[in-house]
Amino acid sequence: MNRQRYILLLFLICSIDCNLKSQTCNHIDLSNKFDIKTTIQRFKKNDFPDSCIITAFITSKSNLEIQKIIITSDYLLGDSSFILCNNVRSYITNKNVNVEVVDNDYGDLIVADFNFDGCDDFAIKREEGGNGGPLYNFYIQDENGFHLDDFLSNSVIFFPTYFDKNKKTLTTLVHANAYQLRETIYKLRKKKNNKDKWIIKRQRLI
Repeated sequence: MNRQRYILLLFLICSIDCNLKSQTCNHIDLSNKFDIKTTIQRFKKNDFPDSCIITAFITSKSNLEIQKIIITSDYLLGDSSFILCNNVRSYITNKNVNVEVVDNDYGDLIVADFNFDGCDDFAIKREEGGNGGPLYNFYIQDENGFHLDDFLSNSVIFFPTYFDKNKKTLTTLVHANAYQLRETIYKLRKKKNNKDKWIIKRQRLI
């Protein structure tokens, strides 16, 4: 089943046996280049009681729509994620950067430059995760708009605790057990065809 049919099916299911709840937030202070409006539609199924569809509308500052991104999630709690519009963060405009991070949750939506190319990218929460914290989808900006970064979204998955622009590294700190954290440092390298390539530089328990 392709993605569009899957999303349509979810809407049809919700219209029949779901308690649909929605939220809309307009974020105009996370980037100097673009705004993001997010809409969250929640529904309940027997197996996945905390499912939702997240839609991000990216617009220019002149209110011209640049792109629409749709994410489906089976596990975003209705009492913690995408409840408050202010649960966001920006390392570009410094919005909420001093807000305390609890259980590795950096917010529902974060704008930052993840690949150190000077362009504003963003990450959006896709699942609650476990002891390590929420899981994120990372969207990188290039001349063609925003695209899902497979490595960051499927291998890094947790939001980085540290950014090092000079060394081009991202560092995650995630609970490994009751006594230790797993520190993983990812380094960005340029391939011969000038495409980005992430490698794991170091991994250790601390």
